[in-house]
Amino acid sequence: MRLTRYFFSLALLLTLAAATQVQAQSTKDLLSRKWRFDVEELIKLMPKSQQEEMKKAPPEQIAMFKQMMAQAYFHFKSDGTAEAKIPGPGGASSQKMNWKLTNGGKTLVTTDDQGKENKASIIKLTSEKLIIEGTDENTGQPQRMIFIPFKD
Repeated sequence: MRLTRYFFSLALLLTLAAATQVQAQSTKDLLSRKWRFDVEELIKLMPKSQQEEMKKAPPEQIAMFKQMMAQAYFHFKSDGTAEAKIPGPGGASSQKMNWKLTNGGKTLVTTDDQGKENKASIIKLTSEKLIIEGTDENTGQPQRMIFIPFKD
């Protein structure tokens, strides 16, 4: 009886380990693509004070902001490298980094070329949406980012 329980426990443990590995692999497959900010959703997540400022801004300025944010992207490649492109007033800046998944595919860890590591929880990941949550370096507050696939 004890031996049967031991084998059952071992089989259950191995099944759970295999399922976690499969989940991490499918997360990697879903994540490995080029993502851009979902600008409309990001505006909804802005603090109320920033939303009020946007309402006061001229329509041309809002359109320029939306266009600039729509050109930004994160390209997570299946080899564990990534590239981020963030356009700004002085032109676009590009940053290369490495990425990996931890915590059974629930945490995205990026490391820039200076060795600085950033972690974000994966809240939702489908072929059409990526939602991650990290910590704002300046405020220490949670920061949610919403992405959709980038279309060239």
